[in-house]
Amino acid sequence: MDEPKTQELRWLDPNKSIRKQMLCPPFHLSFRVKFYVSDPSKLAEEYTRYHFYLQLRLDILEGRLPSAEGSLALLASYAVQYALSILFRGRPDTLDEYHRNYKGTKTELGDYNPEEHPEGYLDNYRFAPGQTADFAKKVAELHAMHRGQSPAEAEFNFLDHAKRLDMYGVELFPAKVGLYQFYLIF
Repeated sequence: MDEPKTQELRWLDPNKSIRKQMLCPPFHLSFRVKFYVSDPSKLAEEYTRYHFYLQLRLDILEGRLPSAEGSLALLASYAVQYALSILFRGRPDTLDEYHRNYKGTKTELGDYNPEEHPEGYLDNYRFAPGQTADFAKKVAELHAMHRGQSPAEAEFNFLDHAKRLDMYGVELFPAKVGLYQFYLIF
């Protein structure tokens, strides 16, 4: 739940009614992962892995999971490869909702095909904050290398690589130390 005045996230208490926890409008509720598993690729349920994948995509897009540009490009290339098939996996509403909420994010593109994916096909694709045209070019190069990889393999590789990022599973909280000193602590 977003706290409107501070823009901070708060978790709902399952033992209390939602009405008592919603202080003042506007109300913003979102589905998030609270506890990060050490190895997300071993999650037994496909649907759980899918939502975990979406959470990690969101964490990267919103800058909560920072990493080196090379790692972000590799993750983006797996996300691009993962893709097209999730429209046909019985989850279009979830995916539509996902893309409606993240401006500039296109539906992922699936298997690389030079005829369908000309130079610059990822220019409007948003994956990381502050990404550049060079970043999109690197993602396209990596995407071409994943040709033939199934969506399940791409999702597995995405999760397997994401768990190795330094800030994976770390949530930072703002703290005020002095009059003008602010820090992020975990």
